[in-house]
Amino acid sequence: MMRAATRLASRASAALLAALLLLSTSVQAAEPRAEPRVIEYLSVEANEGGSSGGHAAVRFDDAVYHFQHHAPGVLRLQRDDASGFLFAYSLLQNRGITSNRIAVSDDTYALLRSWFNRTFLAEGAEFEALDALHGDRTLIELFLRRRRDPSSVVDRDPANGVGLRGAGYFSADGGEGVGAGESAPLAALRHTVQTTCGANFLQQRDDELRTALAQLMPDRASSFSRQYTDLMTELLALAILQTAPPLRAGTFHAPANDAFILQDAERSTLREFAARLETELVDLLHSPRPDWGFPLLVGMARLAALHESARTGRFVFLDAFSADARVVPAAVWRARPAMMLDLLAEARAELDAARGRLTAGGALREGDFTRLESASNRFYELFRGITEGREVRVQSGLLLPSRVARRNDVVLPIRSNVDLEHDLAVAEARERASEQELQRRYAYNLITKNCVSEIFRGINTALAEAVTSNAAEPHSDQLPIARLQAESRARLGGYVEPGAALSFIPFVSAAAVRDAYNVTETQQLPSLRARRLAELYRRENQMLVALRESNTLTSTVYESNPHDSFFLFFTDAVPARPLLGGANLVAGLGASAVGLALLPFDGGHALLSGVQGALFSLPEIVFINLRKGTFDYVERAYRPAL
Repeated sequence: MMRAATRLASRASAALLAALLLLSTSVQAAEPRAEPRVIEYLSVEANEGGSSGGHAAVRFDDAVYHFQHHAPGVLRLQRDDASGFLFAYSLLQNRGITSNRIAVSDDTYALLRSWFNRTFLAEGAEFEALDALHGDRTLIELFLRRRRDPSSVVDRDPANGVGLRGAGYFSADGGEGVGAGESAPLAALRHTVQTTCGANFLQQRDDELRTALAQLMPDRASSFSRQYTDLMTELLALAILQTAPPLRAGTFHAPANDAFILQDAERSTLREFAARLETELVDLLHSPRPDWGFPLLVGMARLAALHESARTGRFVFLDAFSADARVVPAAVWRARPAMMLDLLAEARAELDAARGRLTAGGALREGDFTRLESASNRFYELFRGITEGREVRVQSGLLLPSRVARRNDVVLPIRSNVDLEHDLAVAEARERASEQELQRRYAYNLITKNCVSEIFRGINTALAEAVTSNAAEPHSDQLPIARLQAESRARLGGYVEPGAALSFIPFVSAAAVRDAYNVTETQQLPSLRARRLAELYRRENQMLVALRESNTLTSTVYESNPHDSFFLFFTDAVPARPLLGGANLVAGLGASAVGLALLPFDGGHALLSGVQGALFSLPEIVFINLRKGTFDYVERAYRPAL
């Protein structure tokens, strides 16, 4: 069992630390050129993993668009920050990237970027609609369970409740009650509401919401589950305001660390921000927006934390990590103390930069406070992990407080069981039909519909739309290929047919782009291992470096990553590749045999690693190098090079 636990911790570490590193990278996207405008076609080398055949993307200055394979077998367009994309693929995934820079006019640049962005947003909306249909079905199923088993009303099982964002700062999962006692700042807020809106205002709004919940019924125009959840969140927010409970223990931090001591000027800024926040919360109660309950809950939680900050002279902040944040076990990061100290120093720099806004003058904006809150969470999480020897949570992006709690005190709609069963049948049919339609339209195919073919298909579609939107062009459901090719030559210098002549393969597609389009420059972005090797070759004897770094046992550049398959030799040298690949094959088979013996103890990790190692060695025997190893940490010195 101990070995299995260690295996799980090690296997997760690469992805977890990668997520942490993506948060802290300070790489900036390249400044766009004024003349001519440039779009970049990025061809990413193969490596073992999800894109073992390579990958492709198109870059517009600070944004990269690329198609990724998602379960269950669909291909979706993704938009990433350019620096984050290059950091993930070039450094963490250790893949070289070829950039073909294509000169285009301002009009063509705007046309293509607009198409990719619109398509990304449209696809996202379609899959969000599917999620909403899933939510409708599960909510109606919950109503039926509650009707058929009235005892579930007092059941604290979270499965019999509704998840409400922001509720977790005051209520635990499954619990109908809140913490004991009364929060002074929330009591003051309640008094302000009653003074300005009337003594019966909160009760009247409560009655209105309960009536709306009872009368709510599914319709095709909007999401039933989202409407219901919004109303339930608003109902809870009113209840919190009426009872003014304190923040629930464990949902906020009041660090004793000196890094969070507030100077007088900082305390004054936070007091002013809290005063404005209180006014905004009162205004929220009259807001026409359908989801005002969530910002009211988070706002009240922040208000309580801000008042505690002003009272104690130390920054008190909400825990903003989500419940599904990944966790790096202490056993994993203890082996990398230098890495953790480096990350802590970087997090401290981020915190200091965010905190500087408190004394910069002028009113503190909500965005500034959110960045301070997020940076405080990251630094304190790392600090506690190091000083207390505990696990560390990681989560990508700006941390936004949204602590979810599942509430069991649901308000059932006034509908009979027969009506609810009919609603459920309709919801199931709609969800199934939508899922089947999306799987049909976005179905992935290795050759005809992959990450490469869809980029060219997107480019050609955008050009076709531009032509047919021209009033001088006769309307047609399908643009003649000759006209499309002429438009592509005029705008890009040539035409690429999706999937033609093996152009569905990433490195082949890069050559097709150079042959067809107006490529003004080709740049090579080396992988992390290649960069480190180049530095060693400049400083040390090249022969000794080549021998030492040729294998995973003596390499100082690469540390065996549990996320990678088992192998011994890097097969960079083409003449020796079949020989080294054969040695890797034998090593992989040997590791598989050992893994078979260890199967009852490590859950199959060694066996899977050995089998994958053997499989990735087969291409090496015929001079094809796919596997290059990956990294879970990148020193800051390498990041600005992007």
